[in-house]
Amino acid sequence: AGAAVDFEQQVVQIPASLVEKALAVLPKDFSVTPADGGPPIHLGDGDLKLSMDCSDQIVELSQDRKRRGTQEDVLKGIMVANALENVRLASGYVLPCEVPQSVGDVAGYQLLFTYARKAVATWIYSARSADHILEMARVVAGGTEALKRKKLLTYFAEPVSPLRYAPHTLEIMCKMAQFECPIYLGPMVTAGGSGPVTLAGTLALHNAEILHGLTLTYLLNPRQPVIYSCHAHVLDLRRGTIQYGAPEQGLLAAAASQLAWKQGLVVCGNVMLSDSNTADYQAGFEAGATAAYALAAGWDMLGFLGFGTLGVVGAGVGHSLEMAIMQDEALSYLKRMVASFEVNEDTLALDLIREAGIGGNFLAEPHTAKHMRQELWEPGGIFPRLDYAAWAEGGSKTALDRAEEKLAEVLRDYPPEPVLEPDKVRKLQEIRELAEVEAATQ
Repeated sequence: AGAAVDFEQQVVQIPASLVEKALAVLPKDFSVTPADGGPPIHLGDGDLKLSMDCSDQIVELSQDRKRRGTQEDVLKGIMVANALENVRLASGYVLPCEVPQSVGDVAGYQLLFTYARKAVATWIYSARSADHILEMARVVAGGTEALKRKKLLTYFAEPVSPLRYAPHTLEIMCKMAQFECPIYLGPMVTAGGSGPVTLAGTLALHNAEILHGLTLTYLLNPRQPVIYSCHAHVLDLRRGTIQYGAPEQGLLAAAASQLAWKQGLVVCGNVMLSDSNTADYQAGFEAGATAAYALAAGWDMLGFLGFGTLGVVGAGVGHSLEMAIMQDEALSYLKRMVASFEVNEDTLALDLIREAGIGGNFLAEPHTAKHMRQELWEPGGIFPRLDYAAWAEGGSKTALDRAEEKLAEVLRDYPPEPVLEPDKVRKLQEIRELAEVEAATQ
């Protein structure tokens, strides 16, 4: 396609003209359809949304305990995703430890497609897994052309910074291109580790890796949508760990989004995270600060399809459904701030102020009843507004206590019911079983 390729050194130098052509041609506007045919989600529409993450560890916050995730945890995660208002994207939540590790992603998609009422995504670990998952997506969508149209399967293509891709990632990108599945381009450059310690240098490397992935996607299939994912992080140079809640995380996210807008690309990424290992003030402050910064920069999705924000405890320690429930209410709070408020003759209420006069009040006014619901945010139960006496009388419950109560309510009808017709459920189970047999014989 015009790039200079050194086959011996395995190095490609891409001319600017090819990158510019890819930017001009690739689709940047698309929707993702849930498996049950419910309302699609659309990135860039301004409607704030959250995505669940996926790990192999469960953190039970009330018991200060961490353990491996099971298939039961996957199903519970799906039920929580179905129930939470601001969660528009369900993930596998955890990789079930009962199945061979090499097919944990296949099992995750089988459960997601079968039970989730939201758009879905989770990790895809190998080219062979991708074959099984693509076949599942074809079954759910109703064929290849329907899959291309509904876009119910996406892929997160993460480079190995600096400046290279793992072979299996490239193989999966080739497979996804056949079905025009959207590609999330998500370098996780770490300032001071896989990237320069300066934020400008890390951002330059991050953007170069995005542009490479975008150009490759264009060459594989120019009809395939791409998303600019902001996943640059900061390395703790004293401990060698990635910092999820650092102030630089918010700065990098906002700066990367400016580059995305300049290039006409939809943006999302890793914010609303924390380095705290429990549900404390640090967790709330760091998550809220980085989320607010990204929203001020113009984001409408925190996290990305199947990964990133919701329920994460610490710097990748594991996942908590209680944390997910608290963060869902937190986004509701942030949505009110982003919505701003309207200024017109009616909302200024100057005549009403004159009428009430000095020392008056507005409690019983029809104007108050007319506007109060859209003007004043109402908590959903996790962040109640109680005076001290009422709070103490009610058991001095914390936000975590209330999240545990809501979780028990959501899971009252466990296990969930399938959202697909029986024939599709059976076919997905057969594909999963085939993948498990293959794994057992390798």
